[in-house]
Amino acid sequence: SQRRVPGEHKMEEKHAVLSARMQANQDARRAQRDNRKKEAEEMKDPKESALEFYSVFSLDKQKIADRIARLQSCPPEGINAELEAVSEQVKQLQQSLAAATFFLPSYDVRQSQEAISKLETDIQTVQASLVPKKKFAFSRKQKPAVDATPADIASKATATAVPTAAVVAASAPSASMSSAAIQQEGDITIQNLNGEVVRKSGTIPNVFIQNLEDCVVYLCGNMMAVRIDKLRRCKIFAGPVAGSIHLDDAQDCQFHLASRQIRIHTSQRCDYFLHVRSTPIIEHSTGLRFAPYDFSYPNIEQDMTTAELDSSINCWADVKDFNWLRQQQSPNWSVIPEDERTVHRLEDIDDAATEAFSETKA
Repeated sequence: SQRRVPGEHKMEEKHAVLSARMQANQDARRAQRDNRKKEAEEMKDPKESALEFYSVFSLDKQKIADRIARLQSCPPEGINAELEAVSEQVKQLQQSLAAATFFLPSYDVRQSQEAISKLETDIQTVQASLVPKKKFAFSRKQKPAVDATPADIASKATATAVPTAAVVAASAPSASMSSAAIQQEGDITIQNLNGEVVRKSGTIPNVFIQNLEDCVVYLCGNMMAVRIDKLRRCKIFAGPVAGSIHLDDAQDCQFHLASRQIRIHTSQRCDYFLHVRSTPIIEHSTGLRFAPYDFSYPNIEQDMTTAELDSSINCWADVKDFNWLRQQQSPNWSVIPEDERTVHRLEDIDDAATEAFSETKA
């Protein structure tokens, strides 16, 4: 048999250890490359995402329009079911637009929203022409209670107003808003303010907040998307957003936000109290702190349901820092200690003259 050179066994062991170490390093580098590739895919040019959205949106919109056109020939016994089905398709199209608002230009968001509104109008037109109306019948008027006051009767009349009127009223600028908060084509723009309090409630399509200093903004109701830019020492309290929140260039601010998606760019020393369905993303930011959503106002539970935000799903602490690819905790964000958290309750969203606002420990 072949004789082994003295010390050869130890050399083989060292070689095996060295080979294993080199293989581990190669695997780690490969994993890091894959991770960077994944990050690059997530951070791909928004225009590419926009082009993909336009392609799918246009195709789905045309399919729905064709289906609406075929409703005229639908058998009477199946018209209600078909109307419900096509209305659900429009709802899904609306949700896809809401999810894409964080990378779509505002003009394209408005154009897409107008296309969806036209589909909804077409459905209502077909429904009015094909669905039999209920036969007219006299109804007995309900007498007011003996102790009912004129204010009670007026309050009940307001509560039972038709939905269309409610939407129109919510879309118009309210008296509680600052005169500098401008509405353009259904969107709300709050800009160029210093040291003011702005309140807005109701159903709001898109909200644009920019160039504010030392301001407090309350947004109570449902929104489709929110864009925030260039804020200094501000506090933003917002109700549920069905789509995305895109935030850029904020310093020394406090945000109370609920949304499907939240993306934060170029911000410093800000606190975020979030309810978010997906991972919050930060980029080129430092000194950020996070905690669970803590804002409350009358009927917020209904607004959360409308925005399809499940109270049991909240990824506020699963923050993704695109500028920190290591396994260790990013130094750019941290969790707000529990003893610094409070519950913010807005008791009366319609009263702008008084600060009907309370804070209690969480």
